[in-house]
Amino acid sequence: MKTKDSSTRAPREERNLHWIEPCGGKAGFYVSEITFRGRRIRRFAGWTKEQARATLGKLRNASFEGRLEDVLDPKREELRTFEGYAKDQIESETWKQKRSWKRDELSFGHLKDYFKTRGARALSEITPALVQGYINKRRNEDKAAPATVNRETAFLRSILFLAVEDELIEKNPIRHSKRSARKLILKEDNSREDVVLKHLAPAKVRALITAAEPFLQPMLEIYALTGMRKNEVLKMRWEHVDPVSGTIVVPRRTAKSDKARCIPLGPRLSAVFSGLSRTSEYVFTNPASGRPWNTINKAFIRACEAAEVPHGRKTGGIVLHDLRHFAAFQLVKKTDIVTASRILGHADVKMTMRYVHPSEADKRLAMERVSEDLFPARQKDANAETASPSTDSVN
Repeated sequence: MKTKDSSTRAPREERNLHWIEPCGGKAGFYVSEITFRGRRIRRFAGWTKEQARATLGKLRNASFEGRLEDVLDPKREELRTFEGYAKDQIESETWKQKRSWKRDELSFGHLKDYFKTRGARALSEITPALVQGYINKRRNEDKAAPATVNRETAFLRSILFLAVEDELIEKNPIRHSKRSARKLILKEDNSREDVVLKHLAPAKVRALITAAEPFLQPMLEIYALTGMRKNEVLKMRWEHVDPVSGTIVVPRRTAKSDKARCIPLGPRLSAVFSGLSRTSEYVFTNPASGRPWNTINKAFIRACEAAEVPHGRKTGGIVLHDLRHFAAFQLVKKTDIVTASRILGHADVKMTMRYVHPSEADKRLAMERVSEDLFPARQKDANAETASPSTDSVN
């Protein structure tokens, strides 16, 4: 009786291991065969039985420890880290459509570096105490503003909520909780009232515009008169300027409130726009690139220095956005609060209310007008007595 030569005999198969015969000059090899969540999964296990057994042992250990899905899908293991998962999210097309995308990239950079230095790579290693340490570092060492830190922790909170949805972690460790004694949201002071009222009187604004470079002057006038936001002006197209109806249309895609609005031009702004050349679809373009300006901060600083206006948030000076605050203060004095809110593009009239700061003279005038309406004769007589000299004489 003939028997197969032992050198050509197929190895005896074991449970969960399957031998693939040599074919087309390629050597034979083992594959592992396991069932996971109702699916039959085959993976290369090794060229020899020893290698195959070792691979199968790793799979069994991972299954016992609850890590089998990570071993079968190496990318998922990477996504369990904060850096891998957050990067995967902010690079997605859905996230790039967010208005805060660029800001979120900066937040990601700060958070990633901090977690690395603290040895917390995995999403599951992020704790409230670790985040509290991040907040303290950003405030005390980096001198970041409370609003900046809150934007960064808000980004982190969003990432962790998504990780919960994707079943990478069981719960968000920094979710809002009234029962928690640790408060991970800083109190913000966004008021620029003192700075604006101190450095941006109407005469100073006129001096600032006059001192600016010619390309910057019309932009500053628009900022100061309309209170438009920086990008609303820099991304403005000629199709949004209608000299016939005398309006500027701020489209939805550039408006922060995600709502389009119309702003009346008025004689002064009409003259500003009529003096500009239409060499591009955009109203303001950088001559060097032919594209809209990305930033005009350096030119604005030069204008401030020429006009002797203090500049820089950290030094108590003004920034470009303060021209919007200046316009808001002027508008609430000249018109009703609802009209001012519509021009400024505020989502809620409560946001406009913070610009209502009546002076003592404003309050005195208001009381006089109320008195005149209620007691017109008495008030008139009282004013007359105060104004006319006495007819009594003393000899």
